[in-house]
Amino acid sequence: MAQAKQESLYKRLGTNANISQRRIKEKYINAVKQHPPETDPNRFEEIREAYETLKDPVKRKQYDISRKYGGQIDKMFEEARDHFQRGNEKKAEEMYEQITAINPGNLHAQSDLMRILVNRGDVQAARQIFDQALNNTRLENYNLSLGNLYSLYARILIDHDHMETAFDLFEEGWEKALDRTSQRVIAEGLSILCVILEKFERAIEVAEQALPLDGEETFDDWPVYAQWLRAIGNAHHWSLLGKAKSRFLKFIDVIEEKEEKEELLNSVMDEYDKAFDHQYYRVAEVFLALAQRIDPANPDIKEDIKEIKKLVHLEKQMDRLSRDEKIYPMVIIHAEKLYSNVNDDLDAAMTPLPPIPKDFEEAEDWYAAGILKLKKQYPAVYNYFKSRWDELFAETTKHFNRERKRALKKLKL
Repeated sequence: MAQAKQESLYKRLGTNANISQRRIKEKYINAVKQHPPETDPNRFEEIREAYETLKDPVKRKQYDISRKYGGQIDKMFEEARDHFQRGNEKKAEEMYEQITAINPGNLHAQSDLMRILVNRGDVQAARQIFDQALNNTRLENYNLSLGNLYSLYARILIDHDHMETAFDLFEEGWEKALDRTSQRVIAEGLSILCVILEKFERAIEVAEQALPLDGEETFDDWPVYAQWLRAIGNAHHWSLLGKAKSRFLKFIDVIEEKEEKEELLNSVMDEYDKAFDHQYYRVAEVFLALAQRIDPANPDIKEDIKEIKKLVHLEKQMDRLSRDEKIYPMVIIHAEKLYSNVNDDLDAAMTPLPPIPKDFEEAEDWYAAGILKLKKQYPAVYNYFKSRWDELFAETTKHFNRERKRALKKLKL
């Protein structure tokens, strides 16, 4: 049995597709009079749905295209996507251009077309397609915001190493973003890209600017808070951690739904793991504090906090040690090798000792003196790897007599 043809929206209003835009409302009012909600609620709802689409010129145009071409566009897109995935970009480009000529608001075709053009090196042509999408695409039909569209094109540019062009695009989108969703999406993408480009000040600034006002926080703001903290860590702006932690804790306290709290805890612990793996222990410590705020009785979090405090102390002393020009450089090199494997106890234990340069007559003395200074001025670095330092000192001074050992304390670079 043949499927019944779906009634057109125009017919619901008692008219046809030739009607002018200004007369749509008139037809809607007449149709409602004939089918009021009190006596004919089902028909009234159908009429209202028709009016919601046809009263908007852009939505009406999309509807007209869908009516006229319908499955033809879907079939063309499937064929174009098949060519695209097989690497036949020339044929795919031709078909995508046909689709966008028929339907200028087809974002799926536009996005693939932008990828083809950027891959070919024609960024200017890709930008023209992006502008068409800005002007002709009903983003709500794709459940997207303006920020999503900017991020879509920016990711295409980034994937093809057009970093500065992507940066300029994000900045443009940031200026145009008025809704919270767009601000969050663009801020996260722009801040991450700024870190890659080592524009650290801007990375922190844009993430902080995207934070909600006090009392307006929602669960959806989480990614911006997380990126703000990441940016602070990447920039080594440790003085801002206290401020970030305070703002973050206020955000945590706003979240009350059980499911949202559970999801947030998982996300916070994921960020903790990432910061830990990258040896941003001060950032990891903040994420742990947030996790404890969400789940204060969790014994694993309590144990992690004890360990992270030691590592934060170690990280701070390593930062200071790396800038110390009055300690023998090979001691710093050895410390950095040990520190680079601190997350893996076995690797740290097996880290080979750096060879002592043989072309320096007094190298052993400077080496041993450096370890003594380390023990006194950088106790966290010394004590965390105590067995290795003791082994190194014993190996270096095994031929020293008592007088030579006493002289070590007087050696200064």
